[in-house]
Amino acid sequence: MKELILIFLLFSSLPSLAQSPKEIYNHAKNSIIYLSFEKIENNQKALNFGTGFIVEKNLLITNSHLVAENLIAKDSNNNEIKIVKVLKNDEKNDLAVILIENNKSLESLKLAKNNAEIGDEIIVLGNPAGFQNTLSRGLISNLKLIKSMNKIIFNAPIAQGSSGSPILNENGEVIGVVEGLYLGNNAQNLNVGINLKELKDLIDSK
Repeated sequence: MKELILIFLLFSSLPSLAQSPKEIYNHAKNSIIYLSFEKIENNQKALNFGTGFIVEKNLLITNSHLVAENLIAKDSNNNEIKIVKVLKNDEKNDLAVILIENNKSLESLKLAKNNAEIGDEIIVLGNPAGFQNTLSRGLISNLKLIKSMNKIIFNAPIAQGSSGSPILNENGEVIGVVEGLYLGNNAQNLNVGINLKELKDLIDSK
């Protein structure tokens, strides 16, 4: 009996097992939203697009720079998602929380308990170059202060359209939000994300 109790305690203390990229993709794909809006540039209409993701059933998370009056949101099956209103638009941290109508086809992503750490393996799932639900893999390369704000530096490949994508840990939980490419000093494969803490603070303040 003592041996059985000991075995049970050992197994119950094991950490949750990491998921494979395929498992993370299959779990998260119905949480990813394709965002687009038209903007006049040089007297011509230009299509801007990016990514958002669902938390808490009907909250859409994305970047502040993607918020527009004519914003269109679509799920992975190209069905339009009705936007109710923008709850929070934090231009300083480039984050936005948008309320959408309840939709049974969408699934919510979980927010991680812990912030990102250097060396963490990550998955980014978004719409780079307009290719919906595209997965890339990498590492948290650094945690840096940029313009007085704490940022995640990561090396998972991204492109135009990746802004607003969730940065997921090995358990498929959100640890950050993609902001964009780092273009300083001819940098290569250095991308910038927003910390989990800023995201949690914004959601809590809604």
